[in-house]
Amino acid sequence: MKVIEIGNCGNYEDVKFNLSKKPNKYESLYYFKERIYLVKNTPITDYAIWSNGNELPFLAIQNDADLCSELKLLCDALCKQDNTLTFIKFKPDDRLYFKFGKDCGSSPANCELTYCICIYGCFRKPNGGMASLQMEVSEQSTKVISLLGKRKCESTSDEPLSKQLFSANNYTPNSMFFEFGDN
Repeated sequence: MKVIEIGNCGNYEDVKFNLSKKPNKYESLYYFKERIYLVKNTPITDYAIWSNGNELPFLAIQNDADLCSELKLLCDALCKQDNTLTFIKFKPDDRLYFKFGKDCGSSPANCELTYCICIYGCFRKPNGGMASLQMEVSEQSTKVISLLGKRKCESTSDEPLSKQLFSANNYTPNSMFFEFGDN
């Protein structure tokens, strides 16, 4: 297992892969001797959950230059080992799609997302087509973004802060005996 933090420009020169001997729908299917895990611990919000016609959920990540850079470094290292491979070029503003692993579940939308992408092989399409990495979301974690809550209101009032905060949230005490506790 090889774990790399996205954005650290990992070293992929030592990645070993073998050609699968089992027949498949691809011309060439390669599997890695050890899986590569790309980890993003810095939360992102520019993502979407997309589903194809089979209702399989995919994570769509937009504008992640660090992730594109890591994938490009990996593809370049694989091409050095096998010059018959030509990978699809990753651009920093590409939208990348990753299927969710079977044990991973799906992510809710509109959250802060951290994730781990597992890369376990690559394949080349028939007739000398472009090669693609085989990867999936192996782990993900979300944190709900809250745009509501107590916000400091801009006021020149001499009232205590707690009264300003309650009034900013349109809170009206429902008891005549309510005290703010500032006194």
